[in-house]
Amino acid sequence: YGAPRIATTVSLSFPFETPVINVLEGVAASMGAACGCNKPEPSKVLTAMGSLPKFAKNCLRISAGRLNTLGGIIKARELIIVAAKKAQQSG
Repeated sequence: YGAPRIATTVSLSFPFETPVINVLEGVAASMGAACGCNKPEPSKVLTAMGSLPKFAKNCLRISAGRLNTLGGIIKARELIIVAAKKAQQSG
């Protein structure tokens, strides 16, 4: 969206429901925005930034830090791709 970004955080949005978070063992990640975790509705922050509700509702956030290693994030990338493709094909 052209908004300023934090170099240590990545937010991925999917236009379909995906249980991708369930395959990310060993990687600190969460669904939605930090201020909207564990809420069934789309994040108000993400929708205010212009994200469509279907994307805001299915957003995965991963932050670099002491709980995530480079190797873990690389592994997560592969797991996310596989899980997202499966969810897209079944949905």
